[in-house]
Amino acid sequence: MKSQIQIDRKTADGKTPLKVATINGLNNSEGDAEVDKKVTIPGWLTPESIHKHFNGQPIDFDA
Repeated sequence: MKSQIQIDRKTADGKTPLKVATINGLNNSEGDAEVDKKVTIPGWLTPESIHKHFNGQPIDFDA
């Protein structure tokens, strides 16, 4: 069985993603789906940092 998590980030200026996002695909402790859960995205979670991670560069979690 495959799982998928969707992170939906919006932008106010058309360029810079907001720090708040909506996540779908998570379950709570009872196993029920969490729908449209609002979260704050850490600064290190960017497409660039994930790409670098899979290409041999460690993620800087303090960013």
